[in-house]
Amino acid sequence: MKKVFTYVLFLTLVTTVAFAQGPKGKGQSYDMPMKKGPIFGDIERLKQELGLSDAQVDKIVEINNMYEKRMLDLREKLAPKMIQLKKLLLEDEVDINAVRAKLKEIGELRIELHILRIQHVMNIEKQLNNDQLKKLKAYKQKEMHRMEKMRPHGPMGFDEPMM
Repeated sequence: MKKVFTYVLFLTLVTTVAFAQGPKGKGQSYDMPMKKGPIFGDIERLKQELGLSDAQVDKIVEINNMYEKRMLDLREKLAPKMIQLKKLLLEDEVDINAVRAKLKEIGELRIELHILRIQHVMNIEKQLNNDQLKKLKAYKQKEMHRMEKMRPHGPMGFDEPMM
């Protein structure tokens, strides 16, 4: 019975962690940002969509490089914590307090990654004029609408509340 409980606990935690990370695209690790879109990747598309100058493009590339390095540093800290969590869950006697502590450490690093992404976007937006900001906002809304259509259960993947 104890083995069954441990196995169920392990599966629950692993699937919870896996689903909390979101879908994994081809050639993309769970915490790697997508290399598409206006911020990380396709600068030429961003230049055309928003009408950026060469100086703006150069500055955005510089910002991208700076934040990508900082995010890699955090991912480098996160990877061993994920391995440590897996080891804790594979123990014959799972120490739930140790698991909880490790999950908190992982959560803190993920929060820092999200904060960096937000700061990254804010720093790029500082390089844009008002017209470009409006175009970027419209582009983001169009992309969000497109993504919502692709989700099977409404916005953000959640079912609508039953009434």
